[in-house]
Amino acid sequence: MNPLGNFRSQPSGGIRLRYQRRKKDDREAARTFLVRKLELDRNAELDRLSAEIFQARKIEALQYEIELTRLNDDEETKKWRNR
Repeated sequence: MNPLGNFRSQPSGGIRLRYQRRKKDDREAARTFLVRKLELDRNAELDRLSAEIFQARKIEALQYEIELTRLNDDEETKKWRNR
């Protein structure tokens, strides 16, 4: 048996542990980055949907007002207004 074999395995074991820790840290950093990116994407999507809903409600209200005006614009209403 080679007496130097033990010395070579010990440093490579330490290197392996450092490599594994670094790899674990890299995975955690990547995971954190992806979670943050997904949160930002989700928030942007919610903001976009909120703006679309607001705009749709605004249009709905205007259409309702137009319909009310059309329904109230009959001859009797015109006569009453012109008194």
